[in-house]
Amino acid sequence: MKTQTITNKAIWLIISHEPTQSFNDLIEPNLDIFSNFRLMYSTNNIVSDFGHISLDKIEQECISLNKFFYGSGLLFFSQDIYELNRQGKIATIKIDYSLSLDSNIMERFRIYENGGKVEPKEKFDDLIQFIKKYQFSFDYGFFCLENLQVIKQHNERPFNTLRAIIRCDPLNTIPLDRETAGKIAITKMYSSDNERIHPHFWIRRKIIYLLLLKAIQVNWKTKGQVDSNLRVMIKFCFDKVSKYAEKEIYLTWKLFKYGKSLRFFDGVSQWSTRILSKIKGMSWDYLLIEYQATLAYHPSLGNDFFIPFFASFDARFIELFEACPIRCLLFDDTNGKAYTLFMDHLEFWEDIKKAIKGDYKLIEKFTDQQEILKRSNSQLDINTLDFEILKLEESIKNNAI
Repeated sequence: MKTQTITNKAIWLIISHEPTQSFNDLIEPNLDIFSNFRLMYSTNNIVSDFGHISLDKIEQECISLNKFFYGSGLLFFSQDIYELNRQGKIATIKIDYSLSLDSNIMERFRIYENGGKVEPKEKFDDLIQFIKKYQFSFDYGFFCLENLQVIKQHNERPFNTLRAIIRCDPLNTIPLDRETAGKIAITKMYSSDNERIHPHFWIRRKIIYLLLLKAIQVNWKTKGQVDSNLRVMIKFCFDKVSKYAEKEIYLTWKLFKYGKSLRFFDGVSQWSTRILSKIKGMSWDYLLIEYQATLAYHPSLGNDFFIPFFASFDARFIELFEACPIRCLLFDDTNGKAYTLFMDHLEFWEDIKKAIKGDYKLIEKFTDQQEILKRSNSQLDINTLDFEILKLEESIKNNAI
């Protein structure tokens, strides 16, 4: 069985599995498929023979934390875990955690370092106590990513903020003075890892922003016609991105089908003078899902799984994870790939099928193996992305539907 066929089968089994059924019922009959993968599976039923952890217990201790998954707990699967369980042994699952902080909280650490008054005080104090208690490691990557252009302009604000958070890191074995923390901050900002991963995420952010611009404009015009709007977006994606960007198309589908009932989309329901700023903000927010999934795929040395958390005092991140509830992360370690599967992924796929029904050119793009291989080997044209973004921005600024 070809690798992609196995992957597609695994994805189908997960998204079509009834949430009320047990994790064992998903894994046991399909060991020949799932033995090729690691899974982090979110559920409200964490009774299982496999390893599990309660997310709700962690969130209840610190209301500023946002879990990455929809359910109250996480279940874990790998072939090694299964073999130990089959032998009647208890599988000790080594789990690492990280905590990413949004820019607003990062800024509060800068104020805190300078002895200033931090608001909301109770939430900030709770976060500090939680970090000290559980020794969560900080992840600075998303902050550096968001502030990359500012850093390149040698603006001192991101540096001062990062230095402050490094001094407060609970994993410090000794107190750090400003000079020492400053040297670490410079290393973090200009590390080879950042140079390697930033281009990937910058491109992803451009794609999210481009497709959101187009989808929002289409939605204003057609008032939520899901099938036809999806067809427009899929064609636009193939034409301008030269790939099928499924996670980004998923976000546009949520806008078309559920935009009126999801608060995450409230700010773009109609034109305003700040509309482009709001869309840019949404694109950064949604990129967080891609970023967190990438973190989860790479457990630190000696650990089996990695659980990312995100801290924010802003309700928009709760609204984001409510709008895009994640059910499972599927890891293909052999080929170095991670797949994010949403709670309503099956419904999304069914609507995609409806959208392309009867359009044989589009169907061919999804089914022709040569076409798929050609796309997978093609390079994104950044100039085309930038050009299309500028055109759509100008159109939206002029409120031209």
